[in-house]
Amino acid sequence: MELIDNLRNQLTQIRKENESFYNIFSSQKSKNIFDEIADFIFKKWGFQELLIYIPENKIEKRLKLFKRTIFNPDSIHFFNTQKYISFNQEGNYLISAYSSQKTSIHDLKINHNNDLFSPLLKQCLITPLTYKNIKIGVIQLNLYKLDKVLTDQDIKKIKDIIHFLSYFIKNILKFKKIKFYTHQFYNKNKLFYKIISTLNFRKLSQLFLHKLRKFVDFDGYYLSFIDEKKQTLTIEFVRFLAKYKNIENIILKSKIPLNQSSVHSDCVSQKENIFIDLNNIEKYGETIKDNFQYWDSQYAVYIPITYYHKIKNKEKPGSLGVLCLFKKNSPFEKKTIEKVNSLLSLFYFPLKNALYFRDIKEQEKFLKTASAKNIKFLEIVEIINNLKSIQEIYSVILQSILSLFGFEIGLLFIEESHFLKYSSGYCLETNHNLDLFNEIDSFFKTEKGYEINILDGATSVSFIRNNYFYFPEVSKILHLPMSIKDRKGIDILKKPQSLFLTPIIKDKKPIGIIQLWSISQQIHLSESDINLLNLLGSFIGSAIANSKIYSLVEKQKHEVEEKNKIIQFKNKQLLDELKLAKNIQMSLIPSKVPEIKNAKFAFFYKPMEDVGGDFFDFIRIREADSIGIFISDVSGHGVPAALITSMLKALLETSGETRLDPDRILAYINDKITGQTGGNFLTAFYGLYNIQNKTLSYARGAHNFPYLIRDKKFILLESKGPIIGAMPNLSFEKREIQLLPGDKLIFYTDGLTEATNSNGTEFEEIIEETVLKTIDLPIHELIDHLYHQLLHFREDYQFEDDVCVVGMEIE
Repeated sequence: MELIDNLRNQLTQIRKENESFYNIFSSQKSKNIFDEIADFIFKKWGFQELLIYIPENKIEKRLKLFKRTIFNPDSIHFFNTQKYISFNQEGNYLISAYSSQKTSIHDLKINHNNDLFSPLLKQCLITPLTYKNIKIGVIQLNLYKLDKVLTDQDIKKIKDIIHFLSYFIKNILKFKKIKFYTHQFYNKNKLFYKIISTLNFRKLSQLFLHKLRKFVDFDGYYLSFIDEKKQTLTIEFVRFLAKYKNIENIILKSKIPLNQSSVHSDCVSQKENIFIDLNNIEKYGETIKDNFQYWDSQYAVYIPITYYHKIKNKEKPGSLGVLCLFKKNSPFEKKTIEKVNSLLSLFYFPLKNALYFRDIKEQEKFLKTASAKNIKFLEIVEIINNLKSIQEIYSVILQSILSLFGFEIGLLFIEESHFLKYSSGYCLETNHNLDLFNEIDSFFKTEKGYEINILDGATSVSFIRNNYFYFPEVSKILHLPMSIKDRKGIDILKKPQSLFLTPIIKDKKPIGIIQLWSISQQIHLSESDINLLNLLGSFIGSAIANSKIYSLVEKQKHEVEEKNKIIQFKNKQLLDELKLAKNIQMSLIPSKVPEIKNAKFAFFYKPMEDVGGDFFDFIRIREADSIGIFISDVSGHGVPAALITSMLKALLETSGETRLDPDRILAYINDKITGQTGGNFLTAFYGLYNIQNKTLSYARGAHNFPYLIRDKKFILLESKGPIIGAMPNLSFEKREIQLLPGDKLIFYTDGLTEATNSNGTEFEEIIEETVLKTIDLPIHELIDHLYHQLLHFREDYQFEDDVCVVGMEIE
């Protein structure tokens, strides 16, 4: 204000001389200030062009063109203006003015500086832009016609105007900077929400790799994770250069042993980044050299996937795995990799949880599959025990194996006179598969089978070694040397996907071979699947082994049943605990609305599961003749979120006088729960309604803005406040509003507005229309109608998030 007053005093004379400048100075539309001032200068002193340059940034030492304004462009041919001017450009008038902070006027009739000026330019005035002795930029005013000679008084007046303009430019630049940092903060919070909102390991890893590109430049990578026994790393994600793209699938899911002498082992155990280049690669062994060759790289860095920030009174968590980055043209900078370390810290615990969740799901799936296969195995054994014909046994066993493991064609060979004779085949019938089966069946009937000789193919080798062969992707072995029969068989089946060979055993000696082919899809067998297939091969070969096999299967069945019993017991225990938690949580929230004069309340609360993370409460403060309305939303669902709501209830009841100040109580809650929520955070809103004067003071922490409906219009009760529980010592903005009779307020969690229908439309898009249809109803009827409209919108009673709504009406 002091600056404005000084400017007004300095420009009083100018205002008297030219009323148009006074209009500019008095205008509240700062967005038009450039055009208005330019127009004033053009009319007052005859300049035809105005150029404003400002420093680009601290790194690029140059001025950039910020604004160019031309008056009456049709009358003069204007030159192409330089967009950037380096500070190193000697003799440049603009750089000199910016550096010296002195105004200069140049007569271009005598001397032209061709770097800056058009031959048509007659005269220019260059003056610095400063505000409170701070350099902001430099301005150039150009004359292409010498209609008037500038006096010292003219120059002084122009400088006064430029000083006034500097104030506006400074604020515009400050606003752009604030907008930039606000955008950065929003993006960080958005990323954090994405990270904590998923337990899907693959999605989380892909999100990490996507963000990694913004921190560091690299040509290739692989991301590997430690197995449960901490003996190997499994490569989960890999990226090669284009010319090696075809081997990505080969490397994917491959194992890297963790031994004492390896780079990976050192990286995991020492939890430190290891930088390698062609100068020091010799000491790291052949495996690392191969990596450099695959990625055609000169530089690499091995980064442990761990938590890099300090945890008070705790040892640094163990590594989850290793991230390896490769680069060809330039080394990795340590500062850049430190940013990657920080990114890994952000993802560490979510990745750890996602891995644990994936393991649980895989174990659960394995138990179910193993149980079903063991039951089916018993059925096969029982059927075979009742069969007398060996051909029937062959047919039943092939049909059962194909159905059980997903293969489509099965062939069986039995040893006879040092030859593996083709004895039986079976096909899961489809028109395509049946044609292929008939062709390969005819081929082996003609060839009779295989010689027991390692040169006659993989089937003979499997028999000789008494060991199975498993090729989950046949395409990966097509380039390898193979026998004529093997090549012919693959050609007949026309790009088969998977192949499994297993010996038929009798008295621990092979007596035959089973071939299993998948035509339409790859078959991925678990270790348990392979063991079961080998077991079936043993059963077929030896009737004597029937009792042993049956005993083993019974044992496996019993173990599965015992595990199922444990799972069922744990599930029942969990359900009982959830039921108890639900009863406890329901006791924490109000069972009825408070009764006060001048206002009515209503609510509905529906957790997604038995217990939820949404919470609300009414706090009657009789000594202040007020009532508090509190509503919050904890990240996540279920028991962990419910436990945090119980903490909130306790904190509200023990908050004392802080309940009288919405901003203080949110800060109090934030300080109390930070570090106590196991990585969960919450949003919250707290409003304090004064019953006598009908004012509502309120504050929020990243929560949805409540709706105020007044005169059938929706008004958002906005205020600023960060998410609660992320860090201590946060502040929250407090605001106050005067409520009027007939006002209605709706406080809610995002489960209301983000609920979607089958078309993917969010309820937020129709909530205003929905509420306004029943705005004249009492608040309890309005809230009840809103709930039923939400159910109608969702088309079912299952929600994707907890939903909590509190309504208030001023009488």
